[in-house]
Amino acid sequence: RVPRGRNGAGSAFAQQRALSAAAREAERLVVEKMKCQDYIILCVEDTNDWKHGATREIVQKADPDLSRTVIVNTKLDTKVPQFGTPSDLAEFIRAPLIDRLSPTKMGGPFFTTVPSGRVGRPTENDKARTSMDYLFENDDDFVHACAEAEAADRSMVSDRLRPMSKAGEAV
Repeated sequence: RVPRGRNGAGSAFAQQRALSAAAREAERLVVEKMKCQDYIILCVEDTNDWKHGATREIVQKADPDLSRTVIVNTKLDTKVPQFGTPSDLAEFIRAPLIDRLSPTKMGGPFFTTVPSGRVGRPTENDKARTSMDYLFENDDDFVHACAEAEAADRSMVSDRLRPMSKAGEAV
């Protein structure tokens, strides 16, 4: 119950401050862990603009030149339709900006699409999920779905870039 004359916003503000503090602490812990020079960092990000990569910015706090970092871009299937022209898509996939910004990066960008859905069956303790959330019977089914997603991505990108190859442009 909110006391008379108050709207309860103070409580929401306090919760927001606590969440922000927890997020900053989690980021600090992750960055400290990544600073170990023996570690290879897998930077998985969802962006369609290489200038703005929030995950990459955090990684660069521990590995400024990305020399220990492999960049993986997710959700390619949702990005391809967003590019207006085949040359826009080709530019994104080639990622020359990443090469200019981080010429010593360890690898990437690589692109992936991961099928949504869980593997297995819900447990008794898993009350928040239903059997509809579990789309894959086992790991092999999930791996097969990943391979199908990769084939679909390759086909979609190839179809989208085909006009450039017909025109003799470098893809």
